[in-house]
Amino acid sequence: MGVLSKLFGKKPRLLRAVLGGYLLTLLGGCASSVKDQPGASSFIGKVERRYEASAMPKFSHGPDMGAMGALLNDIAGTPRHYVYTIVDGNNSENQVAAEADHPIGTCVRVWVLRDYPTQWRWDLGKATLEQANGCTAQ
Repeated sequence: MGVLSKLFGKKPRLLRAVLGGYLLTLLGGCASSVKDQPGASSFIGKVERRYEASAMPKFSHGPDMGAMGALLNDIAGTPRHYVYTIVDGNNSENQVAAEADHPIGTCVRVWVLRDYPTQWRWDLGKATLEQANGCTAQ
């Protein structure tokens, strides 16, 4: 572990405790979905187009970090996700990035937090998609 063993010496318990606490903090902050947040609203629409976006690391790690560096990148970086064009009941196109995998033609409910009333685009983590019934979009 090179750098980490220099920081923590021969105390692997301390190292595991610090890294475990850091990981729990990261995971705990990401646990809630947009749907559960105050002020969330939703609309129903049909997936018209989508493309897959690759995972992107948040930082580079050297060979000293080994598996821990790769794990931190998986947690802290941008995961593989999809960017959808969803047509709502008003025939408006909305662009939504989400980790959920929904095929083209699927009816979805999109939960969002709007920064302004006419917002039509949401980045990863700013919307939650779930399968739904009742699509009126053509």
